[in-house]
Formats: sequence, structure tokens, C-alpha cells
Amino acid sequence: MIRFYHFALSLLFAIIIIHPATSQEEPNEACFEPDKKTMKVLAQAESDKNDKMERRKLYDQAIEMAPGNSYVYYSYAMFNWVHAEGVQENFDNGRANYAQLKSAYEGAAKTFKEVIFYCPEFNAEVYYKLGFISYMLDDKASAAKYFKSFLAFKSDD
Repeated sequence: MIRFYHFALSLLFAIIIIHPATSQEEPNEACFEPDKKTMKVLAQAESDKNDKMERRKLYDQAIEMAPGNSYVYYSYAMFNWVHAEGVQENFDNGRANYAQLKSAYEGAAKTFKEVIFYCPEFNAEVYYKLGFISYMLDDKASAAKYFKSFLAFKSDD
């Protein structure tokens, strides 16, 4: 009888302690910086020395070089976000219409959603910005969903 309890206790120990330690998932490569060549193209895309059209082409090139990489999509999303903020300012000052504003926000949202698709744990800011965009586009249900995801995000960023 004592041997049975010893065996059961050992088995329980193995299941609870050892198994989780040996079955950890591999890190998601989509969440990390791409290779050096892609980073070089990305640095050019992020540079203000290039005009917006050239920067978009460089972002497209970086995406082709590292398809499915959230780091690349995040950089592109932030570029689109800054553009949307500029259109928002123009809209507020009567120099842009709602269709232009909506298009700019939708472009930013599309690339932020790509970040989440490839790496849901990439950055809390992605969820916040998607919540903001959804709210600005009067999609309150999506805004609430993204803001809840932002608040529930398990990270310090």
C-alpha cells in the first residue's frame, strides 16, 4: 500500500512539475526582428530622408523579404498611423474630408491587424491604437474589444 502511494505521489509530481517545464512552446519567430538585410531596408523605410512614396515601396520590399514578421508590420503600421494623424489634423482644420480621414485610419488599422495576426503578444500599443481607430470610425463594438484586449495585455509595455 505504501508503494502505491509513493508511486502515485511520484506520478503526480511528474505530471505537475516536470511536464510543464518540458513542454514549453517554441518562441514565435514572427515576434522578433527580421534578418539584417531586412532591417537595413526597414531602416531606409523609417528614414525621413525618403519621400512617402519611396518609403511605402521600401516597406513593401521589407514585407516581401520577411513575410509574416510582426516587427516589419509594426513599423509600417506606425508609419501609417503618423500619416493618419496628419490627415486627422487636416480634417480638423477643414483641409481634408471624411473619406480621406477614414481611408487613412483604415490603412493604419489594416497593418496593425497584421501585427496581431502574426504575433498577438507583440505590443499592447497595437490594441490601444486599434481601439482608438475603431472609436474614431464609429465602430464602438470593435473599439470596446480592442480596448479590453489592451487592458488585459500581459506585459509592461
